[in-house]
Amino acid sequence: QPRVVWVEPHASYDGIAVRWGAGHKADSVETCAEMCRTHRMDSAQALPCNVFVWCPMEATRGCFEPDAHEHLAGDCWLKFSEIPEAVEVNQRGRNDEEGFRNANGLGYRERHGLAPEVTDWWSGVLLPEGWTPTLGTLGPRAKW
Repeated sequence: QPRVVWVEPHASYDGIAVRWGAGHKADSVETCAEMCRTHRMDSAQALPCNVFVWCPMEATRGCFEPDAHEHLAGDCWLKFSEIPEAVEVNQRGRNDEEGFRNANGLGYRERHGLAPEVTDWWSGVLLPEGWTPTLGTLGPRAKW
């Protein structure tokens, strides 16, 4: 069944990595989406790709993520979500939005001093024709 690409600038979507993104390069978000569409599962336990996360080429300093890895321009993460139409969101838009405050009331940038004012990443989902994504839900990483 054909799948439609939906892209959201300045958003980082969560999911199970089916292709590690560090060093897996795409020159555009469209290319990253196509890599997701053509992802081949290499074993019976492998998962398909229905979520992708791309670090824009303009992000010369890389893309921020609160983990121990370096995320560079062009990195293309391929992921799987059980509910891609309501994907979990790690970051979206301005990193100091109210929804990204943790239980102690601290904003995202207060918790992560290196986080940019606006999310670097671009993310998207592949959905069956006729489906429309929702705004999703905030995943656990949104409150880290």
